[in-house]
Amino acid sequence: MNTKLIKEIIKEENMNAVILEEFNDALIGTGKICGKKPIAAYSTDKVLKILMGKNNIGEMEAYEIFKATIDNAFPDANDPVFINNFTKIVDPQDVLNSSHISPNDTIDKLNS
Repeated sequence: MNTKLIKEIIKEENMNAVILEEFNDALIGTGKICGKKPIAAYSTDKVLKILMGKNNIGEMEAYEIFKATIDNAFPDANDPVFINNFTKIVDPQDVLNSSHISPNDTIDKLNS
């Protein structure tokens, strides 16, 4: 599905949804929390690739910029969601280290 169509669908269902034009190539669809209106869904991996290319930086630097300036910048219900499918750009261990989940937790513990 192309970006233009995705944006039209989002705006038709949620006029207040935040669209990040600078990350059009990372827009992958819509996200929805139960009882809330649809919002823009972006691929974290694609956002990181865009940051890397734009700023001529490496993976970890892009991840640090993402965490500091993008990931925590959107607290409203109409703000975008970022989907991380854990391709080779971001090490899942780095995500565990930066989140509320202890790095000592195992996948088995998380799934139980």
